[in-house]
Amino acid sequence: MSKVESIYRYFFIIQRVRKGGANSQEIIDYLDRQGEHLDYNFKITERTLQRDINDIRNIFSIFIVYDRKEQKYKIEYDDANNSNFKIMETLEWLSLMKMHKNIHSYISFERKDKNGLEQLATLLDAIRKHKVTNFWYVKSFDVIHTGLRTTHPLGLKEFKSHWYLIAKDTKDGYIKTFGLDRIHKIEPTSATFTPPQDFNLSTFFKHCFGIIRPHTGHPQEVVLTFFRQQSKYIKYHRLHHSQEIIEDSDTHTTVKLYLYITYDFVMELLSFGNNVKVIASQSLADEMRETHLQALEQYSKNN
Repeated sequence: MSKVESIYRYFFIIQRVRKGGANSQEIIDYLDRQGEHLDYNFKITERTLQRDINDIRNIFSIFIVYDRKEQKYKIEYDDANNSNFKIMETLEWLSLMKMHKNIHSYISFERKDKNGLEQLATLLDAIRKHKVTNFWYVKSFDVIHTGLRTTHPLGLKEFKSHWYLIAKDTKDGYIKTFGLDRIHKIEPTSATFTPPQDFNLSTFFKHCFGIIRPHTGHPQEVVLTFFRQQSKYIKYHRLHHSQEIIEDSDTHTTVKLYLYITYDFVMELLSFGNNVKVIASQSLADEMRETHLQALEQYSKNN
């Protein structure tokens, strides 16, 4: 079975279990029916199903557990792994497009440049099989130079419609984030590695806003006040899972968060303009002021 078929199969297993749970035979029958729609052979045994459930846990950090009382498989939910269902949404769209050939005639998709999704299957296979993987990586979009990286791929993360590989860089031993749209010529090797026992993709990014995870420092408590329309927006579109409303009125909303102060978080706050004020975390206020001044300086040079 191809890598793409395996990924689809993982998706349909999760999809079926999310619908109130299911026993082994119900999952196997569901796979069989979905395979017919996609022209794939999803006929599997009980043993293969168990292996797939283990793969789903290792790859997506989605835990499918057996409830002996109800005699059904269920998904063990928590705040840390709920975000991993974003990849399931992507796979759901892929399956819809394959089942409905003329889908573009009645659904309008945003046009985007290359985002690296075509490399997803290769990387998922390397993660699952713990393969040492080489690839060429463009460090920055404003330079042509690329560097060869040898990595231990550990997981994948989606942020703002872009996908990122989380991998240990063998050059310095750090776990880093690599944008899939900057990765070229992926070459999984025959060599394998042992993943760090203490690594968990969900907890690794628990205190991060996006995809930047500092190698040093600690998360900080941040208090922000949002004004006007942004006050309403922030209540329904949380910046981070730790966000807690501590004051709310007709004119403003004040929230408390606990996370790392990173460049992507600073840029997100700057996008709110004068509609946000930093109440607590002097380091965040300093970072925002410095980043804003640098942007003004760069704008002056270019104009």
